[in-house]
Amino acid sequence: MKAEESVKSFIERNGWIRDCHVTVAFSGGYDSLCLLILLKKHLSMVSALYVNHNLRPEEELARELEINSGNCARLDIPLEIVTLKRGEIERIAREKGITIEAAARDARYRVFENRGIIATAHNRNDQVETVLMKLLSGGTLLSLAGVRPVRGSIVRPLLEAERADIVRFVTSCGFSPSNDSTNDTLFCMRNRVRRLLVPYLETDICDTLCHIAENVSQIEDKLKNIEVTECTGYRFFSRKAFLAASPLSQLKALYTVYSMYENSRLSEGERRQIVSAIASSGVLDARSFSLRVRGDEVRFYPAPVFFCTPFSSPCSLPFGLKLEKSDTRDALRIDTSLLKGPAIIRFSQEGDEIMHCGRAVPVLPPGCHYVLVLQDREGIKAVFAAAFGAHNRISDSMRSADWESLEGVEIVRC
Repeated sequence: MKAEESVKSFIERNGWIRDCHVTVAFSGGYDSLCLLILLKKHLSMVSALYVNHNLRPEEELARELEINSGNCARLDIPLEIVTLKRGEIERIAREKGITIEAAARDARYRVFENRGIIATAHNRNDQVETVLMKLLSGGTLLSLAGVRPVRGSIVRPLLEAERADIVRFVTSCGFSPSNDSTNDTLFCMRNRVRRLLVPYLETDICDTLCHIAENVSQIEDKLKNIEVTECTGYRFFSRKAFLAASPLSQLKALYTVYSMYENSRLSEGERRQIVSAIASSGVLDARSFSLRVRGDEVRFYPAPVFFCTPFSSPCSLPFGLKLEKSDTRDALRIDTSLLKGPAIIRFSQEGDEIMHCGRAVPVLPPGCHYVLVLQDREGIKAVFAAAFGAHNRISDSMRSADWESLEGVEIVRC
């Protein structure tokens, strides 16, 4: 399908997009430049977002930014530039044990979060490459659905267009794209598949690979949904419903949860580990999440994180929480004059205890994977657990007879 036909067909099938502000994930190459030109032509609210991963020489990046800014100015499209610190992608790759390519993708999609509708320039050639990569790496059946036209807030209007037609369209419009030099190397699997394998495939083989993706997508869409519920700090689904569902419905539910913590596809080995944990031990600590079974709830928590901030009101907290003054019954009464030295709020850790009712008791309430605690140089003085489904607690040393004069402090979801 021609490039413009692909975009027009996508808009006709997804008419709701006409009323949305669409942000194009804009690298500046042929694909994203083509998408930007066509969405500008057919939609009323379009902008561009350029993520600088800082992985290439500064001179090349400066030249790329100059070209991209000029093309956006010519199209009269606002361009937002997000620049990551040099070394940030390498740090993510080390900490997560993933490739530079995967780390860059992870960082890029985190930038996309909470920005409304994001349009990426994936095309038919990308679909062929993706299905091939899943076959070669032993992906699960549902991974063969490949790149979906719409997944959450991500849309791909060019998915049915051939890359050759995209190049011809951009050239015919008189635009010159920027070029990422890493695309000319074989440093990652996609580049190797793109350069060493796909050019030698017959057209009918490429068509077959795309048909596989379409057929698996249809199977996935018809599977029974296992409801995934989001709570503060974790997500869960019913263990009973999961174990009673078909293996493919189970896989679909696991994809839904897994995608909330990882930007990569769930592997067959990881799927088996998760299903085994749900059916037996109820405990699994993976790279990016922890699984715990509590009654009928199969809970998925983010992997343990290290967080602390000086105790003040207001202050920045993770998981969409905020610290505020409150007069509600759930608020803790904190007399700051009773704190010894600088105080911080941090995540609980294994072995944390608080002096409560004359004895040392564990900080972590039953059923909670973690809570926030207030600590000074003497130890933990308060436990903020109400936002995580448990009860707040205060240490014996923070109790005061002058109760009415104390300041109510509460951690709530934004």
